[in-house]
Amino acid sequence: MSRTHISTDEFKKHIEDDTILDVLNKVPVHKGDVFFIPAGTIHAIGAGIVICEIQQNSNTTYRVYDYNRKGKDGKPRQLHVDKAIDVANLIQAPELLPIPQEEIALLAVCKYFTVYRLRAEHKTTVKIDKTSFHSLIVTEGNGTICMNNTETKFNKGDSIFIPAQDGCYEIMGKCEVVLSHI
Repeated sequence: MSRTHISTDEFKKHIEDDTILDVLNKVPVHKGDVFFIPAGTIHAIGAGIVICEIQQNSNTTYRVYDYNRKGKDGKPRQLHVDKAIDVANLIQAPELLPIPQEEIALLAVCKYFTVYRLRAEHKTTVKIDKTSFHSLIVTEGNGTICMNNTETKFNKGDSIFIPAQDGCYEIMGKCEVVLSHI
């Protein structure tokens, strides 16, 4: 996202001149921040940052700048300037979302997915139904998921998939989990 509104022509010129970083926002991030980045928004993840990224699967990334990195063949990686210009959102900035402190907090919702943060101190019960699976990503702590008389242990960094079904499951332990569903 640019610091000030720029036209498509200016955007293309900055890419060609290798000055695109001069007109992009640099947003400081902190542990626990949540951003909603609409499709088409120019963005990059800075060095040393670990993220939990929830996205609608498109299998499409258009690269307009690549920090002069080289591919396995030793040549600069391919840029996708014309395609990116066609879909770039040069107006809407990523939104830093407030994070509610409830045990189960809604973080983001769009037509493709809904994302919650679950904070368990001992035990949290979560409902699930046949309309969607649940994807769980453990961002802090460890514990156990109990469902249908089956217990599954987890640790920070684990990803757990729960198929769509009617019922409930329990998250036990001291942990934070990002839950997403469609």
